[in-house]
Amino acid sequence: MVAATPMRGWGGEIGNRFVRFVFSNEPVERISLLGERVHRALEAATAGS
Repeated sequence: MVAATPMRGWGGEIGNRFVRFVFSNEPVERISLLGERVHRALEAATAGS
């Protein structure tokens, strides 16, 4: 499982602009697809705006 959590409370003033990805016991192949999956999700989220 991979989880994305907000960085509120981390990183001082700029922390709110970032997310943290947390993963455990994931194969490298799955982690390597993470960037593409996040990119597609962001495109889908902004398509309606």
